[in-house]
Amino acid sequence: MTGSAFPLGAIGPGEVLGPALRAVAREINRRGHLVLGGEGGLEPDAVHEARVGTKRVRALWHLFKPTANAALAKAGIARQRRAARALAELRDDHVLRRLVVDLAAEAPSEDEPAFREALALIEAPRSKHVDSPESHRDILDALGADSAEWLGIEPIDDAEITRLGLGRSIAKMRELGDVALAGRVPEEMHRWRRWVKYLRYQLEPLATPERVLIRSHHDDLKRIGSTLGSLHDLHVLGTALESSCPAAVREAITARETALDAALPVDEARVVRQPPDRLLAEIRAELGV
Repeated sequence: MTGSAFPLGAIGPGEVLGPALRAVAREINRRGHLVLGGEGGLEPDAVHEARVGTKRVRALWHLFKPTANAALAKAGIARQRRAARALAELRDDHVLRRLVVDLAAEAPSEDEPAFREALALIEAPRSKHVDSPESHRDILDALGADSAEWLGIEPIDDAEITRLGLGRSIAKMRELGDVALAGRVPEEMHRWRRWVKYLRYQLEPLATPERVLIRSHHDDLKRIGSTLGSLHDLHVLGTALESSCPAAVREAITARETALDAALPVDEARVVRQPPDRLLAEIRAELGV
């Protein structure tokens, strides 16, 4: 398997979900270890792939948390979060630079000096602890340790994994979504985005072509998460520039935020409109559990 996107439908009909999901988690860890441990392991693409991998595995720990050893799952979530945070600064620097360039391309030519100033502020030297060999090794060791922990999970009935694990994720995603959509506060939108992604990554390996509803819900979550991610990046950019942000750049950020907020694809997405109990029931029915 290559590329940053884990294949849709990695777990087909007839497979026992528990062992198959554990194998998916270990494979994601293996791929993260491979890209970070190879030549160019701290290049932007490698960092992005590894960081997304930590979120995918964290989502699977959340899926197992209600039915597995809670302390084991909690430790796995914390381990993957630490690895993601260690990679975040390198990823954020790259994304923010690209975002300033994108905003500049849409701005009037007379605003070019303002965007050059913003770019200089973003590129100002900052400490990047993950660049140290020790920190790099810590991340690789964490991925290896996480894979070993997945082997220690006792067998769990598929019905329980879906009823309790997916049920919890759907409830959290919907609860946080209701709050976020009512207030449109960046911090609340980000909390919602986190559980949109968790649920998407939990459905991802289950979304075979035969499972039409699961794939549709996965695709809706992906679209919503992408828009929420773009809004989050704009918020991070504005925060990074703070009071030093040139007025023209601040106006461009606000205009992009307004457009994205208006385009948030939720009105037709059944995954955020259907009653949670009914949503869970149709997912479980399509899985046959």
